[in-house]
Amino acid sequence: MPGEKILVADDDEGIVSICVQMLEREGYEVKGVTDGILAIDLAKKDHFDMLVTDIMMPGLNGIEIFRAIREADPELIGIVITGHGTLYTAVDALKAGFHGFITKPFSYVELCTAVSHALEQNRLEKELVAYRRIDKLRDDFLATVSHELRTPLSLILASTDVIFQMRWEKADDKERETLAVLKREGGRLSRIISNMLSYFELKFQKVEYPRERINIKELTVRAVDALREDAGNKKITIDNQVPDTIPGFFGISRYIKQMLVNFLDNAIKFNREGGKVTIRASREGYLIRYEIDDTGIGVAEEDYDRIFYPFQQLEDPLTRKVGGTGLGLAINREILEMHKGKVWVESVCERGSKFIFTIPTTSD
Repeated sequence: MPGEKILVADDDEGIVSICVQMLEREGYEVKGVTDGILAIDLAKKDHFDMLVTDIMMPGLNGIEIFRAIREADPELIGIVITGHGTLYTAVDALKAGFHGFITKPFSYVELCTAVSHALEQNRLEKELVAYRRIDKLRDDFLATVSHELRTPLSLILASTDVIFQMRWEKADDKERETLAVLKREGGRLSRIISNMLSYFELKFQKVEYPRERINIKELTVRAVDALREDAGNKKITIDNQVPDTIPGFFGISRYIKQMLVNFLDNAIKFNREGGKVTIRASREGYLIRYEIDDTGIGVAEEDYDRIFYPFQQLEDPLTRKVGGTGLGLAINREILEMHKGKVWVESVCERGSKFIFTIPTTSD
């Protein structure tokens, strides 16, 4: 990008003059010297983004000049100028950290192209370093959150269960209401935290967990059990029609269960008091077809795609009332893509939605 400061060093005053003129025409700020020691002294007094230097110079050669300046200014990048007979030395220069080289005689286009390409490469390298630093910060954050949130929350939930079992029979109505709130909201918080961590894990960390034979009937039962109390609070009936004969498949059990819980959680949250959720599964060739049908508020056709993007909530009074992170369906899509599956929705506003996914019974 024009505006960068460039230092040109060559024992041929004519080469220096030509390089300065060419690069200044491109908008760079350029200074030229004919001696290596002068180049190093000048670089110590002022910052330069790039050194363009002849590789063969009396006294200090181009590589030695470059290394000396980089000791004080590691951000400096360089291009070497070499004659046809000394191309082998250009290879040494690249090993020393130079971003490119040009050979004598060179044209205006060759010089300016080499300079712009080197600066662009350096910019991309810095961005890559920054992204890697961000990746590490994100991974460190997730590891910290995983420990600092999941561990104490597990203890809270376990303690709540103990108190619930010890006090429920003896508790009065007020105490029972308090215990029910603790248990319900603790479970909801656990699912929210699990979804947040899983989304970043699936999207960015790409952790490879071992795959095992999945019994989707069994995982469906476990998902229903996990949300039976939430359904009961809204007097919602869950009709689990998944047959015992549904075939298994190889997958990551923790993710498949989380996916089923997310689908069922949505079907309950966005359903009406006294509604119904029906779960079906069947085999279609080498695919398992799985359906979660509810009698809730439905989804407008123009929102079919949007609901599968992260942090999306539909602008509906019921949606705003139930809240949530808007990550459940985005996580489910990531999980299905990981298992080579597909997901879509069929819905009628005010009458309900049917979320459908297919997943291969083989890992091929």
